[in-house]
Amino acid sequence: DTYLILISPTGETIAENDDARLSDRNSLISITLPNDGTYTVLANSYSPGEVGEYELAWRSATEAELALYRANQLDQEVAFLIDRERYGEAISLAENALGIRRTSLSNDRFALSISLSTLASLYAGDEQYEKAETLFEEALEVGEAALEEAFGFAYPYIPVISSLASMYANQERYNEAEQLLENSLARVRETGGGEDLDAAALLNELGRIYYIQGHYEDSMPILEEALLIKREALGNENQEVAEDIVLLAKRYFGLGNYQRVGDLYEEALTLFESLYGENHWLVGVRLNDLAFNYASRGRYSEAEPLLMRALEIYEAALDDNHPEIATSLNNLALVYGFQGQHDRALDLYEKALVIRQNVFGSNHPDVAESLTNLGVSYVFNQRSEEAEALFLEALDIYQSIDSRSQLLTLQHLGQDYLTQEQ
Repeated sequence: DTYLILISPTGETIAENDDARLSDRNSLISITLPNDGTYTVLANSYSPGEVGEYELAWRSATEAELALYRANQLDQEVAFLIDRERYGEAISLAENALGIRRTSLSNDRFALSISLSTLASLYAGDEQYEKAETLFEEALEVGEAALEEAFGFAYPYIPVISSLASMYANQERYNEAEQLLENSLARVRETGGGEDLDAAALLNELGRIYYIQGHYEDSMPILEEALLIKREALGNENQEVAEDIVLLAKRYFGLGNYQRVGDLYEEALTLFESLYGENHWLVGVRLNDLAFNYASRGRYSEAEPLLMRALEIYEAALDDNHPEIATSLNNLALVYGFQGQHDRALDLYEKALVIRQNVFGSNHPDVAESLTNLGVSYVFNQRSEEAEALFLEALDIYQSIDSRSQLLTLQHLGQDYLTQEQ
């Protein structure tokens, strides 16, 4: 399984490739070289330790190949824009990439299917559902034809199926989403792949759709089954498994099953420490998760050292104004407040508010949350008038963004007025 890397005259990696196509493990780079000079091609293997004979060749690219190179560049730009939530710009470039692939002479139907699905997902995110559905259906047809050609038997194209089902769910077309996923799962299992990662992906999406409808008795066993399949396929010490454990814990937290949440978060913490090292900032996130679970169960003395350790990790690994530091300060303040240590809580809430204002500005839900928490702390510290001002400021933010969180702030404000006998 080869891997090609192209190095520029200045020593920069300017192109690399693993597989020429999904069904072809040979590597291929098509590129217009940016400058004159001496370039270096590195012929490598995808996995460490793989050795064997290989043949390296180069030639002038055809116009069709150069066009596809431009489409690949556009794909990278689209991914960059999506990461930065610049979806309008991403749609325009994705349309251009798809146009190139439709008119090229290439027979790479996998690339065409991915291009169709990417644009469909962007349309769906922009609520252009009719356009999105048309492209998803075409992507599914093209992708499954390519799979059958490559492997000799019909098989569901899982990434597109999951995306289409997710769009159906966003439109509250739950029956269609469930039917699509259940039929696809049956097809996977008919081929003998019932215990593989494709089955796990479909089960995860099906469980999520049951969950958002409130069908928890159906949802949770399915999500547990998906995790079990992944454990067996990938092993426990795997990043994807660890992240799925966290996601499952969050589902159980929403149901109030704090014992199961605690068990999962404890396992996730151990895995993250093993995968990333004990002082990685992601370990801090898991410490916060576990501590918040302990606090929800009244186990404050166990939550406090976890939160203090998380804060130490964040302060060493992250910028002073990182949002995770504010979250950790906020959670530690909550624990102090629950234990009646309102002076210590007040100091931490003030620090968290300053960070969130620096990061998000003045009109953000996290800032409103900090204002509310600080207001509650002021009430406990007999500073009711200052608390009132903070609650009103938080309400202004929540009302401007139409957040349901304003209900909690209204409750605290009402209690504050009672304290002031208003």
